[in-house]
Amino acid sequence: MMLDLLTSDDPAMPFSAEERWFLWKWCLAIGLDGQITGSAAKLFNELKFPSHQGREVLTSLKRRGFIEATAVIKGRGRPCHHYQLSENCPIAVSHTFALIISYVNSNQ
Repeated sequence: MMLDLLTSDDPAMPFSAEERWFLWKWCLAIGLDGQITGSAAKLFNELKFPSHQGREVLTSLKRRGFIEATAVIKGRGRPCHHYQLSENCPIAVSHTFALIISYVNSNQ
């Protein structure tokens, strides 16, 4: 079931395979309602996602309104961002990921 969800080329699925994998890792590491504050590099490290691939996926998900990134200025230097899934993230996909996470956690 999980492999089918993550590798499906179904045009009805609103995410590419890379975006689904990114969101799957997000759900495991941060949670559907979770949020993280820091640089993009910190986010990718937390998700154990390659930064070169992660930047493209993060940009795509932000542009499409599925991830919100709010700049947080902490003194001098570059601002970090506060990342969270937006309310625009489809409920069906969120629900499916939640079921998969529940299944994985119950079988560990």
